Amino acid sequence: MKKTLYRPKSDRLSRLLFQLKIFRYEFVENRPVVYVGESGFAVGAPRNRGYSIKGQKCYASKDWHARGRINAIGAITNFKLLNVWDQSQKLCVNSK
Repeated sequence: MKKTLYRPKSDRLSRLLFQLKIFRYEFVENRPVVYVGESGFAVGAPRNRGYSIKGQKCYASKDWHARGRINAIGAITNFKLLNVWDQSQKLCVNSK
């Protein structure tokens, strides 16, 4: 199969119409366009192994001290980054 530089199932006309719509919003109507993304991060890696005295069985099968996850949400508008993240039910907002 020949390698192509575009997705074969994508609709080029729909993509062009979407790009024109975004251009019209930003530059003709002067409406702000905000690009938003989010991601989640595990604080600790899953531990499948543990420690024990040499010759004795390790009984722990889970990491009970795991700290959970941090979810991050970011937004960009007018080449400025607005960063919002939620860390264990503490909401932090930064603007740069």
